[in-house]
Amino acid sequence: MAKREEPVLTQQIANKFQEMRQTYSAISQKIGEMEIQKREHDLVITAISKLETSRKCYRMINGILVERTVGEVLPAVKKNKENIEKTIQTLTSQLNQQETALNEFASKYKLLRTDKDNDKEEKNNDPGSKGVLV
Repeated sequence: MAKREEPVLTQQIANKFQEMRQTYSAISQKIGEMEIQKREHDLVITAISKLETSRKCYRMINGILVERTVGEVLPAVKKNKENIEKTIQTLTSQLNQQETALNEFASKYKLLRTDKDNDKEEKNNDPGSKGVLV
């Protein structure tokens, strides 16, 4: 009976590991998206900060284009950029926690080797010493 439970347990471990990797990947992807938004905000800030504060400026709010002045839009864009930076910091912290949990889970169940081990092994192997399948 122990043999039947073992594959189920192994499958549960594999599923949990896959779920943790997907969470890690999703957080990493979200950080990338937020970095792009931050760069876009930087470009807008750079472009409109040189303009007169009374000059007309258009801003998209919830899909609606609204006419404002540079003096009204610039502080809002700066505030949005600050919020994005805080979100990136929070997500980066979550990513680090997820990575730690993932590594601990992997080492606990011996699911994979760490990148450091793979790098050491690759350095120790000579290119001519690799086997060839015939």
